Amino acid sequence: MDGYSTQLGSQVRINPRSMGVKLIVVCGLAVSMTIPGLFVRGLVKDRTERAAEVVRQISEYAGGQQTYLTSRWFNEHAAEFKGKKMEPFTFPDSDSGPRSAYVAEDVPLAIGDTAIELHNVPVLTQPLGSASRDDVYGVIGVDGLDQFTSYTFDYRTMRFSASSE
Repeated sequence: MDGYSTQLGSQVRINPRSMGVKLIVVCGLAVSMTIPGLFVRGLVKDRTERAAEVVRQISEYAGGQQTYLTSRWFNEHAAEFKGKKMEPFTFPDSDSGPRSAYVAEDVPLAIGDTAIELHNVPVLTQPLGSASRDDVYGVIGVDGLDQFTSYTFDYRTMRFSASSE
């Protein structure tokens, strides 16, 4: 009975040479499938890290997480801060270091027909050195949006609406 095996009462001939070849082929396929898997894992890791970096950069350029008013706004309201003490202000995830800023306790803001007040908003006194930041009066960051009861960005019509009630 050399080379024969019994299964369920039937005899099946197994060629030992073909079993070895099959095993080598299966192992070769398994190894060849892990190589693309490693490549994909490395690619996903790289994309994830780059995505986090891009989010950080966009947040930094657009003001991102933190609400603040720029020196342009300060220049029009400087009299309101006479006699007040400046405090350090640092942009999150920024290497620029701390700046000096006043804190506006209540800032009235009109969004469409809705009047809203932001509270405890840093006011920068010096230009940031970037036209995209210095040409605006300020930035409403995530911390400012959290002061609203609700808000909506309509990207189709390029409108922003907010409510504090």
